[in-house]
Amino acid sequence: MIAAIGRYAGLLAILAWSAPASAQSLLSDPSALLAEADRNRDGSVSRAEFIAARAAQFDRIDTNGDGGLSAGELAALAPGQAERMAIRVGFGQFDTNHDGKLSRAELDAGPTVAFDRIDTDRDGVASGQEIEAFRSRS
Repeated sequence: MIAAIGRYAGLLAILAWSAPASAQSLLSDPSALLAEADRNRDGSVSRAEFIAARAAQFDRIDTNGDGGLSAGELAALAPGQAERMAIRVGFGQFDTNHDGKLSRAELDAGPTVAFDRIDTDRDGVASGQEIEAFRSRS
């Protein structure tokens, strides 16, 4: 279970960081998610890299290949009750057709709250400096 949590922490935190601030504070630093998303290792993360990292998380979680993730499936990977609650709240912002499943299209089009909080100059790139500044504020 711990290994599964580590592999999926990115998507879980992305969903939870779409939840209200009170629930968000229960989860770890989203700047770590951006470091994971930095595929080209240039020290900064574009919005496209961030969204691609979310898509990769989706593929790993959707083990039955049905193209959808339920709030329950995602919450089952969270380490504690508070994190499960945050996931369920964030899930609602992604499940735009309210069918109880998160599709790849909904995930791709979903809010990028975690990214937006770090990209303070709103240029579509979370620079190394912005990531470090976020860490120092957290």
